[in-house]
Formats: sequence, structure tokens, C-alpha cells
Amino acid sequence: MYGQYFKRLRNYKKMTLGEAAKDITSSPALSRWENGVDDIRLKKFLALLDRVDITPREFFAYTEVQGFAVQPSSHAD
Repeated sequence: MYGQYFKRLRNYKKMTLGEAAKDITSSPALSRWENGVDDIRLKKFLALLDRVDITPREFFAYTEVQGFAVQPSSHAD
């Protein structure tokens, strides 16, 4: 879900997939996350945000501005 927003930011900063992934994860793994096929670990997510020079707070604010906000589950477990 968040991968698509990361991809937009990465492209806005004119960073290739390989440049963003370097020494953090593989390019294919990053691509799968950006395209909603797979998840990514928190440690890697934070490193990727650092790579594109954005804080987690800024990233989540950006996702809200773009019309995406995580809503609490409406069903009880």
C-alpha cells in the first residue's frame, strides 16, 4: 500500500530503482513492494525513506494528502 507512494516520491526525486535499493534491498524486491505484490520489513522501509531524504512523519503526511489513510479495522477479532 505504501509502496506506490514511495515510488511516486522516488520518481519525483529522479532516483532509479537501483539507486534507491542499493545496499538496502534488491531492485526486484523494491519493485514488488512498490507495485503492491510484496511487503517490506520496517528496517528496510525506514532506510528507504532515509535514502530519498524524507522522514517517516513527512511520508505519512504525504500519503494523507494524496488521499490515502489507514483506517482501523471495522471487525472485532
